[in-house]
Amino acid sequence: MAQFQEVMRQQLETSMHTELEKLLDTATGGDKEHLNKKYNTDVPLVLMNSFNTDEDTKKILQKYTHHREYIFVSNIDNLGATVDLNILHHLVSQPNGKRCEFIMEVTDKTRADVKVGGRRGKDGGHFVVPKAHVDEFKSVTKFKIFNTNNLWISLGAIKRLQEQNALDMEIIVNPKVQEYQTRFESIPDMLELDHLTVSGDVTFGKQVSLKGTVIIIANHGDRIDIPAGTILENKIVSGNLRILDH
Repeated sequence: MAQFQEVMRQQLETSMHTELEKLLDTATGGDKEHLNKKYNTDVPLVLMNSFNTDEDTKKILQKYTHHREYIFVSNIDNLGATVDLNILHHLVSQPNGKRCEFIMEVTDKTRADVKVGGRRGKDGGHFVVPKAHVDEFKSVTKFKIFNTNNLWISLGAIKRLQEQNALDMEIIVNPKVQEYQTRFESIPDMLELDHLTVSGDVTFGKQVSLKGTVIIIANHGDRIDIPAGTILENKIVSGNLRILDH
């Protein structure tokens, strides 16, 4: 048992555990702490949120990627994601030069996994599975496995492809998210906020603070601009409030 734990400790030291859009106190964060304590190792947990934090994420990754061989990436959808040491052992037990560079964890597809997905076309448009093929796509007999969004990736392979400029990756931009972000000069302070309702054409200035219950409703044809530095605590804001340059 002691020998097995030492092998696992060495293998974990070569891996890197990355969570997408997860907080430190989620199940997988706890899983990381459990692994570090059990095997006396130091697997880092790196948080990656969205394209808004892309530059900060790159800086953090530079800090943690030294002397690491593999990165484990888990999507926020998979709250039950854990590090499967059997997969890690399979990766590092192969001879150098013959190790897998990419592993996707899959599971048996069930009737609960038959949502119709979509993908991004070359023209930037988003389309779903054609109606004529929906039943075929949902089939649990033709498509028997389901992607869990757990990935094991060789950091060396990523570096090699990046240096060769061979990573052709697309970012799907959600226009609704872009429009949403234009309404905030900065993210409001909501630490003491209990409930928030926003309806209609509403924008927020810098350093706005929202506390308690805040309801902001701009009727059709009206617009509400919350001024910079505003503190709203247990307030209802309605009607029309415009801030114009002069």
